[in-house]
Amino acid sequence: DDLRNQVFGLMLRPISSMFSIFPRTVRDLAARSGKKVRLLVSGDAIEMDQLAAENLSEPLIHIINNAVAHGIEIPEERLAAGKPKEAQITIAATQKGAEVCIEVIDDGRGVDMDLLREKAIQSGIINSDEAEEMYASEVLELIFHPGFSTLSTATEAAGRGVGLNVVLNAMRELTGSVHIQTQAGKGCKFILKLPVSTAIQ
Repeated sequence: DDLRNQVFGLMLRPISSMFSIFPRTVRDLAARSGKKVRLLVSGDAIEMDQLAAENLSEPLIHIINNAVAHGIEIPEERLAAGKPKEAQITIAATQKGAEVCIEVIDDGRGVDMDLLREKAIQSGIINSDEAEEMYASEVLELIFHPGFSTLSTATEAAGRGVGLNVVLNAMRELTGSVHIQTQAGKGCKFILKLPVSTAIQ
């Protein structure tokens, strides 16, 4: 048991090293898209498997990119909706037992469920009958389908249909899970859960 605990301790690193890259990521994405975004981070002292943390950075960047490109409105649109001109993205890490949970939350427009269904039908992923019968949670899962995007024209930041599929694949490799919660006009939350130490598992 002592040996296992020592090895376990050597494999763990604070996730602050991974989180440290996100302020610049958010700043650059916001500047390119003409939006004002503030980043809040909590729980970055939590420790997890170093390899898992390294493999998480790219999926988290894709989620942040998705929030800025799709979810967060331009300042004028936010003011018209009664929101502060500056949007907020929160990355919060918590630990419960042997599991780490990382949430990425934005206060943007949320996911347009009708648009998701429409684009999925146009892409041939589902047909209209299937779209009508799907639960909201099932519709949200369409976001992770390879090649899927709600944008008609790809830009530098979004619309290429590669981002969120990368997230799903990475979480599967880490034996974790990813789920989405959304509320129209209020924002979106991505919830990533994975073991503290993938290597030991």
